[in-house]
Amino acid sequence: MTQNDITAAIKRCNRCHEHLPRSSFNSNPNFRDGLHGHCRECQEAVLRECEAIIADRERKITEKVSSLSPDERERLRLRNLQYRRKYLEKKKALRDQSLKRRG
Repeated sequence: MTQNDITAAIKRCNRCHEHLPRSSFNSNPNFRDGLHGHCRECQEAVLRECEAIIADRERKITEKVSSLSPDERERLRLRNLQYRRKYLEKKKALRDQSLKRRG
């Protein structure tokens, strides 16, 4: 086995910096070598960290909303509803513009 064969069978993880067999990496056609830059273990660790951050944000929002008075909750609900309507109108206008350009 030559040095090139050994190098081709091993890849370095960009997160933990360990040299691991190529089988330790998920495939990803967007990368030059067709493999993800992080090993599977590091990808799972990043996913767990993100899930923890999201859970913490949701917990904080739930705590904040539960501490609001009924009037404040209703005001917040109406504001969110207004925001969603405005967003949907804007999205529809953009879609209509793109259809006009095509048609």
